[in-house]
Amino acid sequence: MASVSFKSEAWKTRVQSTMRTRKWKNTKQILAIEAERFATLPIDDYTFYRNLKVPPSLMPAKKYCDITGFLAPYTDPKTGLRFCSTETFHQIQNLSPSDVEKLLALRGAAVSLK
Repeated sequence: MASVSFKSEAWKTRVQSTMRTRKWKNTKQILAIEAERFATLPIDDYTFYRNLKVPPSLMPAKKYCDITGFLAPYTDPKTGLRFCSTETFHQIQNLSPSDVEKLLALRGAAVSLK
């Protein structure tokens, strides 16, 4: 019994001629190529995070609770500390003046309390 090939020889040569031979590069080679390309670029023409010039945001800055770190819709009028809930407010009322000054200093709003 003769062996029968299911693929014709013409099909094999056509596929091999149309297949592209691809040269694979490892990560180290790709990074070296990118470093060479980046070194030749004029840096002044491109925008980076450091030289980005934009106007200040129109949105108001978010205020966070000085105790918990959650969003704080309330401010204690006596101490100036921000708080997010009634439980936090009760904790603020029980703080000593030195602790309040330390918390304000952490936020950058250090005010001497009277």
